[in-house]
Amino acid sequence: MLRTLLSSVLLLAALAFTVGTASADLILLKDGRRFEGTILKETATEVLFETRFGELKFPRSEISRLERGLTPSQEFNQRWKDCKSANDYFVLGQWAAKKQLRADMRRAMKKVVSFEPDHAGANKALGLVPYNGRWVKPEERERLKAKDHSEDMRQRGLVQHEGEWVTLAEKKHLDAGEVYFEGRWLKPGDLERARGLEQLDGEWVVAGRAASIQNARAVLEAGGAGGEIAVGTSVLAAGPFDQDFLQEIVDGLERGGEWVARLMRPEEGKTPAPVHAARVSALHEFYVFGQDSEPYLRSVDPLVGLTDTVPPGWGEAVKKTHGFYFSEPRAVSSARCMGRPEAHLAGHSFHHRGHILINQHLYDGRLLPPWFDEGFACLFEFRVHQCNQVMCVAGLTTVGTESRTNAKAKEVYVFNQKEFRAGAWKGNLRSGLLAEDKALVDFDRLAQKRFGELGPADVAMSMAIVAWIEQHGEGSLRRFQESLKGSAPRAPQRVQNKTGTRQARYDAAFQEAVGMGWRAADKEWRAWFLATGQ
Repeated sequence: MLRTLLSSVLLLAALAFTVGTASADLILLKDGRRFEGTILKETATEVLFETRFGELKFPRSEISRLERGLTPSQEFNQRWKDCKSANDYFVLGQWAAKKQLRADMRRAMKKVVSFEPDHAGANKALGLVPYNGRWVKPEERERLKAKDHSEDMRQRGLVQHEGEWVTLAEKKHLDAGEVYFEGRWLKPGDLERARGLEQLDGEWVVAGRAASIQNARAVLEAGGAGGEIAVGTSVLAAGPFDQDFLQEIVDGLERGGEWVARLMRPEEGKTPAPVHAARVSALHEFYVFGQDSEPYLRSVDPLVGLTDTVPPGWGEAVKKTHGFYFSEPRAVSSARCMGRPEAHLAGHSFHHRGHILINQHLYDGRLLPPWFDEGFACLFEFRVHQCNQVMCVAGLTTVGTESRTNAKAKEVYVFNQKEFRAGAWKGNLRSGLLAEDKALVDFDRLAQKRFGELGPADVAMSMAIVAWIEQHGEGSLRRFQESLKGSAPRAPQRVQNKTGTRQARYDAAFQEAVGMGWRAADKEWRAWFLATGQ
């Protein structure tokens, strides 16, 4: 009973499979059942047959007859005979494509086009594309488009120049080697100059950079001792020394410059502060001279002639000093040994660049207070090479003890300048903060001092205050400097003499930078310095 039921199911399935599969292979069994599908494999003893229900194996002993159906190509030819319309051939072509009969597919689609030349499906199947009402090969379309475009350009009066369509007038300029730049035609050389370049040693370089290098050559020539020039990204160092010595100075100046750039970076979304046009691309120039002072003295006048920001007689005055600097309209520093070791020239250059960079930010002719200006420059030098070979200071504190009638001798705070120059300013300052005699002044007293009144202890205090402001986070020192600039007295004044005005000025600056007034800040920086093991 079960065998009979199973046989009936298989028979019905096989009959169902015959619908629409006239080209299928056929197996007729001796018991009367028949199966349509595809012969997968034949052996002497059995046949592997695929039906819609899966693969079946039939022993040859049970097979009455085995018939093979038409191949796809034979079926195509048979169906071709039945086609009568464009749609019939199109359907046949689609069938041939599915059966991967490429040649037969093209034959059917061409027949469609013979009935309907604009039949989109058939033309696309043949690999054709439309262009101006015609069906053409893609490469032919590109050729026709180029031809039509050329004809259109010529009708507009244009001609070709190196693959580009231009007017006859433009071609004349181009043939002459000229280039169109910002509304005008420029010849070679004029174009580079219009882009802010100048020729230097056969190469085109940024004009300001070229001017700085040419100026350095002129200064060395004026000095009469010759020398070398080392050039960095934003600075140059020049003088009668070898390249290695000058390059060490350049490297230190660049490191310090990167530190200041981070400190003074504008707030996100804000436009950077305007910069004097003369220093947009110019290098900061640093000149160093040896024990022979003549080259230094001869170079003063050419250098001082580069600025209009110094008072009359200033040039003669700096001939008696170790060196000088100015920051506008371009940054220049000069230093000589004058009895000092040559190594101090590097520190002098670093110190000067600290002054230059902190003064250039938002420069409007007004000057920064001495304590901040000097403290920043000294901290800049210390950050670059961990020592302070230069200080703009007055006399030193006397060494010794203070004798008192009714009390035991009390140790007096001594600021050791030798240790300061060696980079030990932190230890010296710590001693001062802990000294019994309270030798260090309060901030308001420090803020009243002029350059000639600052002592080594004052400078160390100033360095510590600058470092304390800096550690409050990005932008803190920039905000402090900008507040001081905005409330600075008119040049050449640096110090605000009126107590109320001065204290209000520093209240505002400290509030802007660290969120407290100057009195609280004076306590906080001292506590921070002692607590952090500075």
